[in-house]
Amino acid sequence: MEITGSIEINAPRETVGSLLSNPERVVECVPGIQSYELSGNEFKSKVKVKVGMISGTFKVEGKIDEVKKNEEYKVTMKGRSMGNSFDAVANVYLSDAGEGKTRLDYRAVAKLSGMLAALGKGIIENVTKNLLDEMFQCIEKKAVS
Repeated sequence: MEITGSIEINAPRETVGSLLSNPERVVECVPGIQSYELSGNEFKSKVKVKVGMISGTFKVEGKIDEVKKNEEYKVTMKGRSMGNSFDAVANVYLSDAGEGKTRLDYRAVAKLSGMLAALGKGIIENVTKNLLDEMFQCIEKKAVS
């Protein structure tokens, strides 16, 4: 499954890049986050998610890498819950959008197994896109405050 999207953030690219380089600030924006531990750019967390009729708490491990400062970031994650799992890689690209704004483009690729995989691509894509939009809106709020 692949999901792409973009959002315009009302803050300079350097400010947004600085936030994305700080795993604690990023993890705090994950919808449903219940707890997390950080070690450098790696994280372990518990995230409560509801997808269609399936609701559960995932144990998620991953890392955030700065590929090119203020331009490209890579997030790698593995998540597990009872009867479900996912492996995902997301690339985030930043570019100037003029007037002190930043365009954030993302591309995420995920492999699902368990009941999640049985739900259907449309449901999973909609829920994932909504979660990503919510997370990037939180990042925007942090960037402008």
